[in-house]
Amino acid sequence: FNMSDENEIIDKTKKSSNKKQSNKLTTDKIPKKSNGLNYTAIIMMLLMLLPAFLTAGMKVWDYFYPEEAYARQFRTRLQRCYSIANPDKIHTIDDVLKKYKGKEHILFAKLKSKYDNIDECQ
Repeated sequence: FNMSDENEIIDKTKKSSNKKQSNKLTTDKIPKKSNGLNYTAIIMMLLMLLPAFLTAGMKVWDYFYPEEAYARQFRTRLQRCYSIANPDKIHTIDDVLKKYKGKEHILFAKLKSKYDNIDECQ
């Protein structure tokens, strides 16, 4: 071996190691397939299914506690009526419902006669 041959071998070795490193760098940039859970997909699925679960939960709750469902229905109906017919009375809804508890049909008969031209009070 002479000195120039030795330098050529060293240069070739350096070039081949540089190629290996450059190949390694390019393969590092490729995302690897994960064997774990895809949390983004799980979160999106939960967000899509949450309204259905909440609705079903309310139906089950109403089944076991029908008096609360009944009261909520009248409260909503009275709020709708007062919001259009007489917005000043919205803050008295709780008192009105307590006064007419068990006699809601009388309350809505009075509202119907008083606010005859408003559909929400029928």
